[in-house]
Amino acid sequence: MEMNKNTLTNFRNDFKVMATMLEEQYGLSVSLGAIRYSRDSTNFTCKLTATNVGDLAPNDNVEQAKFNVNAKRFGFQESDFNRETSIYGKPHTLVGFNSNARKNVCVIRQISSGTNYVIDKRTVTDGFK
Repeated sequence: MEMNKNTLTNFRNDFKVMATMLEEQYGLSVSLGAIRYSRDSTNFTCKLTATNVGDLAPNDNVEQAKFNVNAKRFGFQESDFNRETSIYGKPHTLVGFNSNARKNVCVIRQISSGTNYVIDKRTVTDGFK
């Protein structure tokens, strides 16, 4: 079976659906990283990252739970999740952290497009409303 871009997209989408059930059951945040195919495209390897976010209540969001785990580490409050901030004159929300970064630790989401970006803490806090 030869892999193509549609197969990869479908696999990622189906994987996320299945991972959501495991996230809720085990209190994890699961993400699928880079996929590498063999030369003959009959198999692939991938990077899977699972982060312990603790026990989730039925209405809890995995993204928020992951945010809560790291909020104090980066000088934020749990209530700052999805808090609006103005970055370069455009509205964004704070949605997470890039815990391996030294400078651009904040993950923000542009409200109009839904695109995520990384940026430094000071720019985010300066733009809070």
